[in-house]
Amino acid sequence: MIKSFKYRLSCHALFITVIVALIVGVISSMMVLLFYHHLRGEKRYDAGIKLRRDMESAINLVLADTAILVGERDDSIDLFGKGSDSVFIKEENWGLSGVACITVVENAMRLRKDFLYGAQPDGFLSGCLYLTDHQSPLSLSGDAKLEGDAWLSKGGLKPVFIDQSGFSYDELIKGNIKRSLDSLPAVDKRIIESITSYNKKRTVETGIPDSLEQSFSDSVVVLYQKGPLSLAHCQLKGHVLIISDSSINVKNTCLLKNVLLSAPEIEFESGCSGIVQAMATDSIVVHGGCNFSYPSSLVVVKKDSSLLQPEIIIGDSCLFSGVILTEVLKKDENKTFVGIGKNSAITGLIYCAGYLSLKGKVTGTVLTDYFIYRSLPSIYINYLVDAELNRSGLSGYYVIPNLFFNKKPNKIMQWVN
Repeated sequence: MIKSFKYRLSCHALFITVIVALIVGVISSMMVLLFYHHLRGEKRYDAGIKLRRDMESAINLVLADTAILVGERDDSIDLFGKGSDSVFIKEENWGLSGVACITVVENAMRLRKDFLYGAQPDGFLSGCLYLTDHQSPLSLSGDAKLEGDAWLSKGGLKPVFIDQSGFSYDELIKGNIKRSLDSLPAVDKRIIESITSYNKKRTVETGIPDSLEQSFSDSVVVLYQKGPLSLAHCQLKGHVLIISDSSINVKNTCLLKNVLLSAPEIEFESGCSGIVQAMATDSIVVHGGCNFSYPSSLVVVKKDSSLLQPEIIIGDSCLFSGVILTEVLKKDENKTFVGIGKNSAITGLIYCAGYLSLKGKVTGTVLTDYFIYRSLPSIYINYLVDAELNRSGLSGYYVIPNLFFNKKPNKIMQWVN
């Protein structure tokens, strides 16, 4: 009896010992597995930190290069010379802006970011107005308002009475007056050459899809049509270039985001909205009630052979954030014309190589050869009536395309896909 009891006791002890050993083994295995996953997680976390650090370094490298890019550029860089971390940078012009696509590779991990970039305005772009010196003053009437520094001719400013109304305010300008030159600050010619080259990228005619989104890291999609082109009931986004050899008409049922339009004539129907860069040689017409968000641009570059006066017309009650620019390739008397309608609000930059008719408000900077005011049957040169230029209302973080000779590091305008 005693032997049987001892035998059962020893069996129980052995069983418990085996169970304990199994439990200890399982716990040990779990601890090893947890340690492995923890170590692996730490490595992935460290690799993620390194990826983000390398990405930040690559972005700073791109922004530090203030040379204006023409065409495309691809670079492959070993940032720290260790062979384990590589950076691939693709850059090109996209309308007025630069676009950079950066991919950072760390062993088997990768991180990609794409962005548009430009310059923070300073110098003459830190004021509300640069008016070419034509030896005549700028006449102000009605609710005309200047807030910010202004580069003007020796004649300065003067209040006038027109259309049965005098000047409404006690002071002519809230800011300092500086002396302008007899020509506008020059836009870098390489930018103009880049803009005029888009129409040469036409290939075979293609239909316009109902929906298309193309990443900037992928090659550009060129949609070309010979003859007038109408864009309606479609959504086009990203790295998409739309070309017509005659005209493009955009309906308000079309959604455009960061695409580029190139044609001699471009027209936007009332109520259009989106983010768009439109490049034309003859005219751009934006009908009333349109809303184009930052960073949009409207550009007309006058061809050498044109006998017409190229123009940009923005109707009443429009909102626009970005750059409006007209330029002539050679000096001639037939300059360009820009017209901004009543109650329209422009945020950013207007550069007019010619005559500017302004009836709305500009939060930012205007550079123009002349102001023009029509009061039938008369036309008045360098008269500003019931219009407002306000530089102090523009954010200190606002970035414009690098149109001039910028020496400071560039800034990111917009993250894109």
